Amino acid sequence: MNTLLKVVLPLTAVLALACSSGVTDPGELATREAKLAAAAATALSRLPTPTAIAFPAPTATPLPTATPAPTATPRPIATPDPSAPTARDAQSIAIGSPPGDWSGTQPISQSLRFISISPLPDGKALLVGGKDSDGNPSAGVEIYDSRTGEWKPAADLAFGRYLHTATTLDNGDVLITGGWGADFAAFRSTLRYDLAADLWIQPEPMSMIRVAHKAVKLRDGAILVAGGWLTNPLASTEIYDPDADEWRSVEDMNVARFDHSLTLLPDGRVLAVGGEGIGDERLVSAEIFDPAIGEWTEVAGLSQARFEHTAGLMPDGRVIVVGGWEVEYLSSAEIFDPETGEWTQAAPLVEARSRHQGLQLPNSYFYVTGGIGDDGLIRGSEAYDWQTDSWVPAGELRQARFSHKITMMDNGDLVAVGGFTESGLTRSAEVLTVGPQ
Repeated sequence: MNTLLKVVLPLTAVLALACSSGVTDPGELATREAKLAAAAATALSRLPTPTAIAFPAPTATPLPTATPAPTATPRPIATPDPSAPTARDAQSIAIGSPPGDWSGTQPISQSLRFISISPLPDGKALLVGGKDSDGNPSAGVEIYDSRTGEWKPAADLAFGRYLHTATTLDNGDVLITGGWGADFAAFRSTLRYDLAADLWIQPEPMSMIRVAHKAVKLRDGAILVAGGWLTNPLASTEIYDPDADEWRSVEDMNVARFDHSLTLLPDGRVLAVGGEGIGDERLVSAEIFDPAIGEWTEVAGLSQARFEHTAGLMPDGRVIVVGGWEVEYLSSAEIFDPETGEWTQAAPLVEARSRHQGLQLPNSYFYVTGGIGDDGLIRGSEAYDWQTDSWVPAGELRQARFSHKITMMDNGDLVAVGGFTESGLTRSAEVLTVGPQ
């Protein structure tokens, strides 16, 4: 089997190999990887074959005893955003033309995957960590300035990490949580980047070590972290208060999961969808977290199990879930209506894809770009028009890529960076000017 596929596809194979006690033979994962290898072999055959990597079983490191989470009064739920359009208003929004082709910009300093990239004020973006071409975690930090098209170094991390989360706080700081470090040491530590001082601050750590978890900013500015991986998928959930610099544990999810999606709903609740669960199960389940009471409630599930998908809140208040992987690359899309609690089928993607990137453009399309599918790496982008339930062509990346990251800056520009291209792991970056909506 192609050695590179053993390294990069799928994410669950990497995590299982890293975390399983006593599993040192990559051949034990062959059955699982074969499902992806057959689909991707055509495009990836051109990639250079790296030296086989022997993944050691992780050595357990004793953790300091966690301080019990203080009992706290749940934060009141935020009221719906009065400036957000209603479902009826959304039907009259002129969404304009879909985005076009990407253009090149200065590359980052090294080839990376599993990075984070977060919007900063003034048309900038913060890139943190990642995994380099030698399989080592990166401690590098860079800032992209859309006005100059340049990346500039920022204060490095004390320790490299990847498969972490990064969330921009209300004051412009960026909160980093969890992830893998060197020698498969996983973190429960958190870091907070102060842009004005170009300085990393170490806040209170999470109560749990987490890898491949998800985070979302709540309406009151707090950060919800849910799920992830620690030898097995996690159901635990906790909330960070950036004003008090403290974490509090809340009720676990009903289903342990990682590689899921978290989407903030208009009323301040959070929708968790899909992912991978216990026993390598791809999940159809969905549940909603209510920060007013600190509890999760199961809702109707997807019609198609999926993980490594994308999701976004559309202008009419519904959530679209797109693509991903189950036993094949998925083209299907489903839409959740928070008012009815029901899912409906949406028009499918033109190209089935996983490990793509997707985001909701303000008052406009849900935009999907890149990824890997049945015919290999994907250059093309698609945009979903919720008013007509249709996907329209939306330009192409300069390089087909997957396991990359994109973000939208406050000036409307998108920046895409890193991941795998047909030439291997890349340091290239691209930009797309969407403009104000």
